[in-house]
Amino acid sequence: MTTAYVLGLDAGNTKTIALIARTDGQVVGGGRAGCGDIYNNVTPAHAFATMETALGEALTQAGLRVADLGAVCGSLAGADWPE
Repeated sequence: MTTAYVLGLDAGNTKTIALIARTDGQVVGGGRAGCGDIYNNVTPAHAFATMETALGEALTQAGLRVADLGAVCGSLAGADWPE
């Protein structure tokens, strides 16, 4: 039987948090990095790199790869801006 994993990613102005959990709710990995807001960062690319850092830490802690994730839920600062 394969265990399904989900990623929760909160990329905000002050910090970015990534948590990976099994579908039963057990958190198996976490990561933290700086500002993940694409509008209040040095560049949008820097914001994405920040998100990748948090994700990488969470994956390492969980002993998983991106391919092991079955779903992602994100809360991304600035994502709803018209531009």
